[in-house]
This record gives sequence, structure tokens and C-alpha cells, in this order.
Amino acid sequence: MPSYNKTRLKPDSLYLEKQLLYWHFKDIESDTIPGISLDKAYDFLKNKTPENIIVGILDTELNIDHLAIQDQIWINDDEIINNGIDDDKNGYIDDIHGWNFLNTIAGENLPSINYGFTRYVQAYEKQFLNKTISDVHKDSIHQYKQFKKAQTSLNESIEESNSELSRYRGLLNKCISTNKTIDSIFYNKEITQTKLDSLSNIITDTIIKKHIDYKKLLLQYDINEDYYHYKINEFSTELAQQLNVKYNGRLSKDDVNDITDTKYGNNNVKGVGQINHALRVSSLIAANRNNLDSVHGILNNIKIMPVNIMSYYGVYDKDIALAIRYAVDNGAKVINMSFSISYPVHEQWLEEAIIYAMENDVLLVTSSGNFRENLDFQLDYLNDSSIITKKEFANNFIKVGASSYRVDSTLVANFSNYGNKEVDIFAPGNDLYTIHGNYIDKDLGTSLSSAITTGVAALIRSYYPNLTAFEVKQIIMESGVSYDVMVNKPSTSDKKE
Repeated sequence: MPSYNKTRLKPDSLYLEKQLLYWHFKDIESDTIPGISLDKAYDFLKNKTPENIIVGILDTELNIDHLAIQDQIWINDDEIINNGIDDDKNGYIDDIHGWNFLNTIAGENLPSINYGFTRYVQAYEKQFLNKTISDVHKDSIHQYKQFKKAQTSLNESIEESNSELSRYRGLLNKCISTNKTIDSIFYNKEITQTKLDSLSNIITDTIIKKHIDYKKLLLQYDINEDYYHYKINEFSTELAQQLNVKYNGRLSKDDVNDITDTKYGNNNVKGVGQINHALRVSSLIAANRNNLDSVHGILNNIKIMPVNIMSYYGVYDKDIALAIRYAVDNGAKVINMSFSISYPVHEQWLEEAIIYAMENDVLLVTSSGNFRENLDFQLDYLNDSSIITKKEFANNFIKVGASSYRVDSTLVANFSNYGNKEVDIFAPGNDLYTIHGNYIDKDLGTSLSSAITTGVAALIRSYYPNLTAFEVKQIIMESGVSYDVMVNKPSTSDKKE
């Protein structure tokens, strides 16, 4: 069982680094740090008794045995452990701690699925390939435009990856030739920058001089032939899988275009132990607050319900929709979804799942994304606004951007998506410490901002269980602090706006 007391914080760390461990709990008035005022909140709540609350974590696999969160994991008391029977008749056999829609098995690899734009082209290729907009029925215009946009992204990515693949193959050949030449001169003796400099001073052959210069670069940046083989394999795999419309890396045999085909997945929420995104997110929400000198969650009286839907490179619409319904049906009052998708194939399923959560009084919290985009103009999903009509259809949904610990031009994290309309609130998401397996490390991302907001929502609902999801959203929105300060707009440009 892994320990989580190990940390990358050294004893002689700067005072600021130690403060960063819990900066997001601070209060702007008391501490001059723009956190969530958690310490002040607990002082206010000290005479109140909270109820346990279930929070769904729709994310990657989760190590539920980790010391930091093992006491905060949801247990399905209506299910008998591993008897192969759906005791509670919820449609999922032996779902003791949640459900794994990825269907991964311990000892195997995570599925490597296509990029979102590849899946969109895959879904609509037969319908729209070689068609013009005048050939398309008016009810399909939106899908057609998305298809053309996805097709452009796919073609550009294929061209870029082929170019990179060709470049690295050339660099590998150059590396092999250089190593062969230099090794023949040094006869397998140790090669150093100093020796190469000395050799360059006495060699007159221009070709050998070029090999010496290139070898010096290889030594300087610690690059060898294995590195080039790795990069070649990386781009070859991307072309064969993520950018290949004929590739299907899904482990389950279900039909991804049939929302009624639900008999897939397994109860292995720990997955295959290859990715820790859900652990990082969960540590901010629910890591044991009684542990000293490590990450603290926002509350202890919480039961995390892991629902695995995220693999490398993305998530399927169908898995999201079914995962929301699973968490709702099994008692979650808040659901954290630290992901976004740009090309939902079945947006109607997602809208229906969000509405289902609203009708069952469940609050949904999601991240805005890390692409420096204005979501008022670059709408992504998940969202409570319709992709087609742009109108809001739910009141139980919060989309969160990332903020920093400085009340200055860097208050909005430089990687965060934003938007006056589509991003509801900003929360700490930069320079936070999270748990990465058996150590803690500094982290960033709107995934963390979403987790912080989920924790706040769970805290409110645990102490005030009679509040509705909509009321909790209102409280969070209206109690947020507004800062009258000019901030740098997140952008890929070097010029600050």
C-alpha cells in the first residue's frame, strides 16, 4: 500500500513553498491570499454537525486503497462483494465502489482511443464525405459544419504528424551516422565535450567536424538513439490510432452509438494503475484532513464514488451520459467532471443526462479547460448551453476556470479557458499541491479548480442538506469575491492583453 507522506518539498524549502501547500484555504481579507476561505468557513461551522455526502468522481481510474483517501471511498451497501450477482438490481454487477466503463483489467494497458475530431469524422464520414452544404438537410447543418471543422483538424494533424515522423527519422539517421563516425575515432572510449573540443581543433575534415558539432549537441541535451526511436514510435502510434478513422481502441464490445446498450464495463475502479488524474483531483476534495504535512481535502465526511470514463486522449459521449446517470442513481449529490470535449457526437445524450441530474437535485461541476480560449465564442462540452441554440437548459451546472494566489495581472491562470457567459466562476487551480501516487507535487489545471469547487459544494450540502443543487450553485456564485484588477487574458500570443 503506497505511502503519501513522501513529498517533493525539501526541509529547506522557501517559506512561500510551504505556504503554497494550503494557499487555496486562505481568505483574502484575513490572509491577503485569494483562496476559498475554508479556514474561516470551518470556524463558522464549528458548532454544526454535518451529514455524510456522496460525491461522484467521473474521471480516470482511481487507487481507492491509497492511504489519503481509503477511508473516504463510497461503499455500495446493497451489493454483496464479488458474488457475480447484481444484488441491488441497478444494472451493474458487484459495483461495490463504483463502476469502470472503460472495462480495463488489472495487468493490461489502458485503451488508447481516437482524438475527439477523429471520432467525429468517423461518426459522420458516410453521411457527409464529399458533400457540400447545399446537399445537406437543414436539420443536419450543425453536424455538417462540425464535420468539416473536425475534418480540417484531422487533416492538419495528420500532415503535422507525418512531417514530425519524417523529421525524427532523419534525425535518427543523422545520430546513427554521427555516433558511428565518432566511435570509430575514440574506439569506444569515454566521449566528453572537452575531448570533442580538442578533436575539433586538430581535425581539418569538414564532414568529421560536422559530426563532432552534432555529437556535442547530443551530449549537451542528453539525447541518444533511444530518444529518436521513442519519438518515431510516438508519432507512428498517433497516426495509426488517434488520427486513424478506422481504428477502434475500445475494449468493450458495446455499440458506442446506442445509448441503450449498457451491459458493458466492470467493477475494477482501480483500473490498471497507469494514470493518476483522478487521484490528484480526489486528493483536493477528500484527502484525509487529519494527516500532517501533506495534502488536505476540503472535508472528511465525504464518500467518493469513482466512475471511470477517461482514458488517454479523451472520453466517449456515451460513457459520460451513462456515468452521470449511474452516479445520480446511486446517491451522489455532487458530481465532479474534470474534463471537456470539443466534438461531442451525441450531444443530445449529454444534455439529457445533465437534465436527469437536475431533475434529481444533483449538482454538476466541470472544468473550463486549459486551452486559453474564450468559451463564449469557442463553445465546448460539457455545458449547460445547447451547442445548437446556445441557450441554457439547466440550473444545476457550474463551469470553473483557474485562478492563482496573486491578486495582480496573473490572477487568472495563463492556461485557463474563460468567458463572461460560459465560465461561471474561477477557483484556485495554479500552484496547488496534489497527490501523485506515493508523493505530492505542485500541480495546475482547471481540473483542480473544478475539484476545489466540488469540494466547496459538498461542504455546503453536507452541513445544509436541505439546500437544493440550484441554491448551492447560487450560493457559490454569489459568495465569490470580485476583484477590481486588470488581468492578463490567457492567450497563446506572446503579447499580453
